[in-house]
Amino acid sequence: SAFYRYLREDFRADAVLHFGTHGALEFMPGKQAGLSGACWPDRLIGDLPNFNLYAANNPSEGALAKRRAGATLVSYLTPPIAQAGLYRGLLELKATVERWRAPTDGSEDPAALAPLLQAQAAALELAAAEPPWPADQVEAQVLRLTEAMLELEYTLIPQGLHVLGRAPTAAERTDTLLAMAEAARGSAPPRTLVEALVAGDASALQQQAQALGEADAAWLAELATANRHLADNGELPALLRALDGRFVRPAPGGDLLRTPAVLPTGRNLHGFDPFRIPSAFAVKDGSQQAQRLLDRYTADGHALPESIAMVLWGTDNLKTEGAPIAQALALMGAAPRFDGYGRIAGATLLPLAELGRPRIDVVITLSGIFRDLMPLQIKLLAEAAWLCAQADEAPEHNFIRKHALAYQQAHGCTLETAALRVYG
Repeated sequence: SAFYRYLREDFRADAVLHFGTHGALEFMPGKQAGLSGACWPDRLIGDLPNFNLYAANNPSEGALAKRRAGATLVSYLTPPIAQAGLYRGLLELKATVERWRAPTDGSEDPAALAPLLQAQAAALELAAAEPPWPADQVEAQVLRLTEAMLELEYTLIPQGLHVLGRAPTAAERTDTLLAMAEAARGSAPPRTLVEALVAGDASALQQQAQALGEADAAWLAELATANRHLADNGELPALLRALDGRFVRPAPGGDLLRTPAVLPTGRNLHGFDPFRIPSAFAVKDGSQQAQRLLDRYTADGHALPESIAMVLWGTDNLKTEGAPIAQALALMGAAPRFDGYGRIAGATLLPLAELGRPRIDVVITLSGIFRDLMPLQIKLLAEAAWLCAQADEAPEHNFIRKHALAYQQAHGCTLETAALRVYG
């Protein structure tokens, strides 16, 4: 109470001790980064070591713990992942779809199942309950439902919780390694091959690996390394080494599926290279996600959207090497521009002929962590919007320019002000 009284009366500050994700020291008065001896976090902790257990896929919040409280991080695994599968109403809908598709002996008219299909889909919010599907549209509706169910069934989700120091089971490692292969290569190797790798069955592994090409063999070696790190979980020994005042080795943070280098866990996470976000992989992935978004919207009978609002989160962008940033750029018809050293130097516009559609107006809101950690990316997005607004293009092919010109005329401001699209 005396400490609070001092802060309120003498220091003239509103201070709250917050024992949450980041801990109390990070929310003391003073600078949020680059602490000096006059800042309360540094004054209070003195020369005491500060260790934080952090999930390996959360380097963004971990960076705050480092900047605001001088923390050393000890990483731990995220929960094992599995395919979501189907349950309850989705299983019933799948069974009805299979009945509709199955050949019959004439005792059951497939068309009679259409009302049941529509009712089941409507109960799951996968279709509208009214009006009834016309007979000539049932096939298209069933195809759409099939695709939606497949997407739900094979979506990756966390399975349970991770226990510090406990290695995933063989089945969990198999699912994780298959997901890692698919995330990096776009397709997974045969499950039997990965099962042989996880089981240490050298004979079966050699027999199946003979059919692999050079690139596949190299990737299989990476999976073997990842499997070894997953099976030999060293988180508890790492924590004990930290508490004994010994060195905690550094490691990159990020999503395990995209960044296998986070293994082994039990290491001191560092953040990212801000000059290389979004990465080349993220630019490609973001472009695909942008197109899927537009295709999904127009598939419902809508015209191409002129404006889209996005929220960019720090953690999501670090896990994916900047894929949401790349998605926003792709919607605008822009891409990052790199210098000769491979560092982000700004934005560039894709020609409309190459883009093949109008530039979408994207309004972006930033999370606090994104705002703190990614100033270069904020400038990149803002520059992309400004380049779109001043491009000598017809407004019907450039919705950012169309809306910026209308705003400028209505409010009498500069075009640069009318082109602002990034808010934090």
